[in-house]
Amino acid sequence: MQTGKRKRMGFTNRAATAVLIEDLLVTLGCLILCFLSIGRNFDGSLPYLSALIALEQVKVSVVLPFVINKSKAENTRGGITYETAIQTTQPRVDC
Repeated sequence: MQTGKRKRMGFTNRAATAVLIEDLLVTLGCLILCFLSIGRNFDGSLPYLSALIALEQVKVSVVLPFVINKSKAENTRGGITYETAIQTTQPRVDC
C-alpha cells in the first residue's frame, strides 16, 4: 500500500494536461462567443472563431501521439513490456 505520498506527474504529462485544458477552455470560449453572436443576430461569418478551434484541435492531435509514444518507450525494457513482466511473475496482479 502507498503511504500518504503522491507521485508527481512528469513534465510530459503536465504539458499534455496543460494542452488539453487549454484546448477545452479555448473551445468553450469560442463556442460561447459563437452562440452570443448568433443570439444577437450577427449577420457575418465566424471564420476566426472556427479557425481557432481547429488550430487547437491540431495542436492536441500533434502533442498527444508524442506523449503516447514516450509512454510506450518508458514501459518497454529489453523488448518486453512492464505489463507482460508483471503478469508472468504475478499472474493475479492487474496492471
